[in-house]
Amino acid sequence: MIDHKKTLKIQGATSLMDRHEILCILYVENELNPTDGYIVVGGNSKKIQVYRYKTGEYFCTMVGHSDSVTCINRDDQILMTGSDDCTVICWNV
Repeated sequence: MIDHKKTLKIQGATSLMDRHEILCILYVENELNPTDGYIVVGGNSKKIQVYRYKTGEYFCTMVGHSDSVTCINRDDQILMTGSDDCTVICWNV
């Protein structure tokens, strides 16, 4: 069961002028522990940030787009992200 009250602070926003909008989000189940997983977040920071769902702990950042990340999808071990820079990046996760 997912706790509907969990809040994660997205890293990188330091002031009102630096705030980054979240434009897409994806939950990825941890195959080794089905009660845990990862939250993958994209937006106008141009980065993809990954957090552990249970703890909200920052896990990693993936960099490669030069404009806002607008969509995220996953197929088996490949994470695909699309951007306003007109590119799709396939990440081998």
